[in-house]
Amino acid sequence: MSKLLQVFLSDDASNVSVSEVSIDTDTDRLTCTCPGFKGRNTCKHAREVEARIRAFGGVYPMEFTDRVDEEELVAAISGGEDMLRQFVLKYGKVDVL
Repeated sequence: MSKLLQVFLSDDASNVSVSEVSIDTDTDRLTCTCPGFKGRNTCKHAREVEARIRAFGGVYPMEFTDRVDEEELVAAISGGEDMLRQFVLKYGKVDVL
């Protein structure tokens, strides 16, 4: 199963894009939707997520807005991959990189 960890916006004003980094929960392998990852199997987004995981002892420090609905959080954690993805997209902090 794949779980969305982080959404990034590009820092290039002339070419704004969104990249999503996910983790395969069976293999712990990170993937990214950016064009750079598709060609090299690595990118700055995946490297940033990997660095955060290492810095926090193997756990990714997901950040959410203050308006998180607790019932929605419980449902997203216990639900399937799509429920967690929708929760992260709705409440997760978006980084610019």
